Amino acid sequence: MFGQPTLINNVETFACVPAILRRGAEWFAAIGTERSKGTKVFALAGKVKHTGLIEVPMGMTLREIVEDMGGGVPDGGQIKAVQTGGPSGGCIPAAHLDTPVDYESLGRLGSIMGSGGMIVMDQQDNMVDVARFFMEFCRDESCGKCVPCRAGTVQMHDLLCRLLARQATARDLAKLEELCDLVRNTSLCGLGITAPNPVLSTLRFFRQEYLDLLAPEPWKPATPPAPSPASADTRPQPPHPASPWLPKSSPSTVRKSAPPKGRASSRPPTRRASASPPSATWRA
Repeated sequence: MFGQPTLINNVETFACVPAILRRGAEWFAAIGTERSKGTKVFALAGKVKHTGLIEVPMGMTLREIVEDMGGGVPDGGQIKAVQTGGPSGGCIPAAHLDTPVDYESLGRLGSIMGSGGMIVMDQQDNMVDVARFFMEFCRDESCGKCVPCRAGTVQMHDLLCRLLARQATARDLAKLEELCDLVRNTSLCGLGITAPNPVLSTLRFFRQEYLDLLAPEPWKPATPPAPSPASADTRPQPPHPASPWLPKSSPSTVRKSAPPKGRASSRPPTRRASASPPSATWRA
């Protein structure tokens, strides 16, 4: 920047630098898992008793964070899912709460570490509406430089709205999955690449909620099968009426065609009547 070497990174990374310089790299590497070192700051929010910013060592499970540190769902509710990574992260069902929080484990479940967001959802939350909410953010935040992200997030958001309005069919659901794959594999930056995560993860773990919102396919009349040659009607058909646009002909004006050259006519020759009466021979 300004013609000088520049390091661009986030504040969380910079915050780790002083502690590493004071205590050494070995101390920092001893925290976390084999491949995910150090600590991570999360913004714990949603249907949980104790919300706020927390810093945990890499490898701590989701259950320990949500239930032990966050106090669980208030009023005795049940955890349905935990969304990690911010708006472009994935939704992890309660069956996977014992998953350790590291880059590799979250990636296998279709989520990311991302910006450190962690939102807890209970049984009252509709996962299709959750995906629509996060897709709306990705749509609004798209810079518009590449078409897959600029147009794809808009189309995915529209399809999610159609689903929630019970106006989408199975074909729309298939189109939604195709768009997710297209946007993820052809976008230029991380926003477009990870934008489909909320949709793909909820389709993976909560697909029935999508199916319950589908409208029935429009009815189409069955096309009758074409008749086979054996069953074709061979009865003689009545002649078609004469077209009013063709000139009418009378029997007296119809000309008979002459026999072809070189072929004798099968009809007997006819004599023409003489114009004058035959001459009579008088005897004196």
